[in-house]
Amino acid sequence: TYWDILGKPEKKTIIARKNAYHGSTVVGASLGGMAGMHAQSGLPIPGIVHIAQPYWFGEGMEMSPHDFGIHAARELAREIDRLGEDKVAAFIAEPIQGAGGVIIPPDSYWPEVKRILDERDILFVSDEVICGYGRTGKWFGCETYGTEPDLMTMAKGLSSGYLPIGAVAVSDKVAKAFHGKAGDFNHG
Repeated sequence: TYWDILGKPEKKTIIARKNAYHGSTVVGASLGGMAGMHAQSGLPIPGIVHIAQPYWFGEGMEMSPHDFGIHAARELAREIDRLGEDKVAAFIAEPIQGAGGVIIPPDSYWPEVKRILDERDILFVSDEVICGYGRTGKWFGCETYGTEPDLMTMAKGLSSGYLPIGAVAVSDKVAKAFHGKAGDFNHG
């Protein structure tokens, strides 16, 4: 894996958001923070933790949207500090949570999240299965918020929904770590 190649094999924990949806497989449902899916299957699997969604309308109206966006992003920082940044591999999130209720974060949320992740050397995975391919007015939801992920998941829009297909795009930083160091990649 990426962190193994960089000599940091202890970076295994993935942080996701409550009420998010990242699929229905054991790992996808574990990454997703939907309590009903977790209860049915004894999830999440070890190594995955969840923080609150950035839902200003439902959870933060006592603050301005700007202040709540910063507050919600800093919950990520608090969770990283609790776990230890040397243990956290990545944060995965949809730019706008879809199945969880179309949760649109305040404009201040994503820049603060990206700052926190970059400062602590933690990967950002943007789940663009729902937000990708123009649904937010830009090609990808992360572009709408001015963030650049380290990895980006894509599906549905890749084939306009005609065929089941999925893909993961990686940044130059991630790709360069594997070049000439990872050996054969035999599973995908």
